[in-house]
Amino acid sequence: MGKRLLGVLVLAALLGSGLFAVPAMAVEATEGAAEEPEGPAPDIGEIGTQNEVSREFLPAPDEAEPPSFFQFFKVPLFAVGVLAAVALLFAYLIWQPRFAQERRSKRRRR
Repeated sequence: MGKRLLGVLVLAALLGSGLFAVPAMAVEATEGAAEEPEGPAPDIGEIGTQNEVSREFLPAPDEAEPPSFFQFFKVPLFAVGVLAAVALLFAYLIWQPRFAQERRSKRRRR
């Protein structure tokens, strides 16, 4: 019983100190904070472009390329492929009884 009680007390002390420590740290962090800069925050595209040295290391924007001629064939080719697969499956289901009948007739001939 003594070990359990000691464990519960330690656990309660750790949880209690954690509950009081978080608000205390939040207050300490805001006390010494500097004043916020004036004006709106910079846009994401403006960050890192304040001087010439930083602009030198920015990657060059990629040149836009017109879409490929074959890009327009993707959807029709996909549709034709799906239709061909469905047609093959349908044909297999239609001819499957004939294959079974031929197999039975071959067994009877032997």
